[in-house]
Amino acid sequence: MKSEDQSLESLLQAAEEAAPDRRIELRDAIAAHGEAAIKCVSPWLADPALGAFAVRVIRKAVDAETAVDAETRDVALASLRSAKSSAGSEGITRDIEEAIKALKPPARRAPARTAS
Repeated sequence: MKSEDQSLESLLQAAEEAAPDRRIELRDAIAAHGEAAIKCVSPWLADPALGAFAVRVIRKAVDAETAVDAETRDVALASLRSAKSSAGSEGITRDIEEAIKALKPPARRAPARTAS
């Protein structure tokens, strides 16, 4: 069975048990579960062993949305922002900050004024 076909629960369990150098192989399959995946891996942001992986899953879950779903992005950003103060390490905090910058929607530009 391919990992994309597995349930989110079994993928999360496999990620927890995987060796750090093999865990990334599960990122895309977990991220494909979108908002549910974000909510499930968010507690991992405080874990020194799983935090960096959780950031990557969250970013991929937003990137995986073909038409970027504002609600999924909002859930991801809220999760990352709330975890900044309790991140599992300084490296995870940096990863979180980078992910927040990358996931922020572009600022709206004021319409150009035309000369009268």
